[in-house]
Amino acid sequence: MRLTCKKYLILSLSIAFLFGFSVFFHECVHYTADYFMGATEIRLSYDRVYAKPLYTKEAQEIRKKNWDEKRNKLRENFPEKTHYLFLKEQIISHIIISSASAPVTIFFISTVVWWVVFFNRRLIQMDSLLGKILFPMATIMGAEVLQMVIYTVSYFIGSQKRYGIDLAKTASWLGLPNGLLVYTTGILASLMLGFLVFKIIPRTERLPIIISGLAGAFLGYVLWFHLLGPWLLPDIPLAKE
Repeated sequence: MRLTCKKYLILSLSIAFLFGFSVFFHECVHYTADYFMGATEIRLSYDRVYAKPLYTKEAQEIRKKNWDEKRNKLRENFPEKTHYLFLKEQIISHIIISSASAPVTIFFISTVVWWVVFFNRRLIQMDSLLGKILFPMATIMGAEVLQMVIYTVSYFIGSQKRYGIDLAKTASWLGLPNGLLVYTTGILASLMLGFLVFKIIPRTERLPIIISGLAGAFLGYVLWFHLLGPWLLPDIPLAKE
């Protein structure tokens, strides 16, 4: 397949649309997880989900009456684990499931699609309708590579932004090294995308597809986070307790 300017533009726009939809789907998964975990005052926004965990009565008493006493006691007995042990198991489970739900779901879906493409690589043509659907879907895992890059850059420049990454929060609440899950999924996604680009996509099509992919991702980012997203799902202030 030789990409003409028209096909190049269509591919870029398709990836831009897929980018916006994947972000929307990502937030919807967070919303669904919070909803079924019993969170209150959930708010779905274009770039995040606001939710209050449903605390048990016992956990509320700990938070309101003897929070400092309980936390200090745990800090004394478990100095290496105080960042999560002072919260009740129910609250921890809610935070872990809420944080991990979206990246894990999207990574799982894109991985399944990747395997479908891998096992049928001799049958699926890039310029076929099926190829135009499956190949872009398999690249959604590129979001994990981007998160890994953001985490790494944030680490070296001393930014706190890395702690806001879903899988970094998940690792922290599980008591794991903060970047473990980010790098695990990021490296796996890098290897799988590398195989897709250099082993499955024909050599003559690699450069235009890579260029269109990067252009589409950039366009999708601008359209969703600065134009369509705030209009379709306006940002909602976090409700106060």
